[in-house]
Amino acid sequence: MAEFSFDVVRYRGKWRVLHLGRHSPSHPDQESAIRAARKLAKEKITAGRDAEVRLNRTDGEIVIVPLEEEVAAA
Repeated sequence: MAEFSFDVVRYRGKWRVLHLGRHSPSHPDQESAIRAARKLAKEKITAGRDAEVRLNRTDGEIVIVPLEEEVAAA
């Protein structure tokens, strides 16, 4: 488990980033919340800390999100 985790969660009907027990302002969709969480995690890593992004899916499954965006194959 990483030193810092950024959880992308559905809270009060909106996608948000949960970090250290606090929810971010809402994002328009899940993907933009993931992008925001990746940015925050990368800032921690740049500062020499260990960080990860976790997507808390609405079905209860938790998925570790890669910090680099995956390029879809054409």
